Amino acid sequence: MKRGPAAAQHGLLHLAGVVSAAVLLSRLTGLVRETAMARLFGAGAAYDAFLTGFRIPNLTRSLFAEGALFAAFVPTFPVC
Repeated sequence: MKRGPAAAQHGLLHLAGVVSAAVLLSRLTGLVRETAMARLFGAGAAYDAFLTGFRIPNLTRSLFAEGALFAAFVPTFPVC
């Protein structure tokens, strides 16, 4: 069975919609998380300590894991 350009475009639009919905869900759950943490801790030293303790491992992961992934793809796709 042959698929034409219209079917391929429909599939691409469907996948773009799925990714968009996932990003929206992620943003909404992040908003819920931030609201819950603000209600639990308030704006004080305890919440600042929590954020610092949460960001240090994320920064390490970003620098080493994602940086290594980026470095692996840069030589493959050179910028012209």
